[in-house]
Amino acid sequence: MLARDGIPAGRDLPVPDDVRALVAKRIRALPTATREALLRTAIAAHPSVDLVDASALGPAEEIDLVRVADDGRIHFTHPLYASAVHASTPLVRRRRAHSDLAGSVSSPEERARHLALATAEPDEQIAETVVAAARLARGRGAPDTAAELSELAVRLSAPESPSLGQRKLELAQHLHLAGDLDRAARLLEDLAASLPSGDLKLGSCCSCPGSSTNARVRVRRLRLHAKRLTLQMLPCCRRTATRCSPVGQEHMSLREL
Repeated sequence: MLARDGIPAGRDLPVPDDVRALVAKRIRALPTATREALLRTAIAAHPSVDLVDASALGPAEEIDLVRVADDGRIHFTHPLYASAVHASTPLVRRRRAHSDLAGSVSSPEERARHLALATAEPDEQIAETVVAAARLARGRGAPDTAAELSELAVRLSAPESPSLGQRKLELAQHLHLAGDLDRAARLLEDLAASLPSGDLKLGSCCSCPGSSTNARVRVRRLRLHAKRLTLQMLPCCRRTATRCSPVGQEHMSLREL
């Protein structure tokens, strides 16, 4: 699993205000190079001396914020420290750090994540890169990561993008496979509502209750509408099929729902 909001899963903990203030105070006293190294450590999925200047981390090690293992891996001594470093860093600096890491990591999924989090405005080229990475994650059996990447791809899509609907369909599929049935159903409802007003008698299925106990029923009832949406988008899907992962064309439908 990669990350939400720019910080890797497992380190994305809510930070109490007093802890954030304490850590921020300690960080501000550190040299600039150390603060930059701490930020890279906080946002990297697998921080190591290959990605972070270990010598710059020396002052942070001295105050027991991080440790560098013998094998080169770097970790915070408490997950709250990573969250506090992330939360106390201005967005522009976080984006710059993500941009730098995108050129340093070898994993397509990690690179796509950093590219997305470094980008402030819709960007179709980066969105396509992130979609491809999401399909790779799906192909290796990591629907959580696929959903996170797909959500980033949707964020990077302009409202008028001809690929936006297809990206939302894939996001709904990944959410469903990851077990997030409520969000999958809500997203499918939004997509179903975007069809022409008289199509498929949408009103009756979109009025399902929103509780998690009804999520599976809502997904089943929306499956037909998702398939119709997919058929409407087939010309776009055919153009992108040659760029898909070995998963094949299953990503172009929601028949698994």
